[in-house]
Amino acid sequence: MWYRVTQVRSTIGLPKKLRNTALAMGLKKRGNVVYQKVNAANAGQILTLKELVDVQLVDQALTREEERLLRRNPKGYSVEASA
Repeated sequence: MWYRVTQVRSTIGLPKKLRNTALAMGLKKRGNVVYQKVNAANAGQILTLKELVDVQLVDQALTREEERLLRRNPKGYSVEASA
């Protein structure tokens, strides 16, 4: 099991301890996604950043390339409705 952690708020203006915790988790910018193993240490870091991150529990971690392919629109076009 993995935590899928997405940073949704910026760390600008926060205490240095919180910024360092975000960097230790691999969160650098708003919108970043990292996968962390489910354990007590990572749960504590997520709890520290609970106002800044969105957390989902997933079965497997995706690579950066797999994340990018999931967001990609299908090629070509599709007919919405006929006139």
